[in-house]
Amino acid sequence: MKETQEFLNMDDLREALEYFSGFRGKRFCVVIDAESFDEYDCMQLAHDFLQISYNCQIELTIVVGCFPLRVSAKKQRDLLGKILSAQRSLQESIEQLVVADIKGGSAASHFFKTEEDASRVEERPIVILPAVRPGKGGNVISSIAETLAQKEFKQAPFSKLIIISGSDGIFVEEKTFLPQITADEALQLVKDGKVSLQVAEIVKTAVSAMDALGVKRAQLVNGKEHNALIVELFTKKGFGTMIYRGNYQDARPAINADVVGIHSIVLHYADRGIISLHSLDEITANLKDFVVVTVDGHVVAASRLRIFPSESKACISSFVVHPSYVKQGVAKKLLAGITSLTDGKAGTITLVDSNTPTWWLSQEFDKGNCSQLPEAVKKELAQRGVPKTILVKKLS
Repeated sequence: MKETQEFLNMDDLREALEYFSGFRGKRFCVVIDAESFDEYDCMQLAHDFLQISYNCQIELTIVVGCFPLRVSAKKQRDLLGKILSAQRSLQESIEQLVVADIKGGSAASHFFKTEEDASRVEERPIVILPAVRPGKGGNVISSIAETLAQKEFKQAPFSKLIIISGSDGIFVEEKTFLPQITADEALQLVKDGKVSLQVAEIVKTAVSAMDALGVKRAQLVNGKEHNALIVELFTKKGFGTMIYRGNYQDARPAINADVVGIHSIVLHYADRGIISLHSLDEITANLKDFVVVTVDGHVVAASRLRIFPSESKACISSFVVHPSYVKQGVAKKLLAGITSLTDGKAGTITLVDSNTPTWWLSQEFDKGNCSQLPEAVKKELAQRGVPKTILVKKLS
């Protein structure tokens, strides 16, 4: 078992399986920066696209383009050449892999259709389009929206936008990395000149594409980093910056679809002896007690919350945050959700078991004892043993 664990991170595997099921049958738009294309591993990208499309049954519309659009006539011609060259290279790489049946399926000839009939383009699981349109005196570079509009798609909505470039993501003044940021905040950074010129153009393109396609999330991925696309899509820690509109993080009562996500995070800490282990059966049986924070529909934090109105008390246990989100304000989001659910139902809220008592003390909790716990919790602890940490907060 030790040898297996050295090669396989089970937490990452659980996450990947969760994302696989969530992505199944969706439609993604991928934008690739052709200016940096010669620095990418084209065959690796093609292989990743095939794996994503085949294993998740995802339709991929890949737009090959460049940043920026406003350039001199000579630069425009150079960029046009790069776009068309990158489009051909990616197309050829995918076709080579399909012929070799690398994707692992038995019906390779049906997986990627090579017909050039634009009226049937919507039937292909993977479509590659150069960001080029006819203009005065020849072809010109087009926007993502313009590129898609000139093809006769049966427009099913895109669920995700991915921007592949030579950038790691958004850094404020080239110092502080931002794993997530709202679209408005990102545009303000551009306006204030706090991001590099290259990233500024990528941000503007990403936001305009989000609005044009009706997509609420755009993920910026560095195409030069090996496996960056897979890590960004199939793990919660990601590998770039997410630009989003709307409520990116949502605290709410748990639903049936959250069970596996809760269990995955609980196991991460239970395996390290930090909290008591909750099996899938235990979580399912007590799901009505759980509160979660989700990111893009996937659980990144969870806690069991039991409210005892007759005693005017509430109790928090198994409060867990995914390690990749520990320093991103998710714990405060979860605690705020818990507090709102206890409003008017409890005068005090107690916490049992925590490996971060200092953080809880900073959230207006004080050291407590067993006498302050609800009676039902006291009985449980009498059988299990008194926890290392008991904290209490007065709500009213």
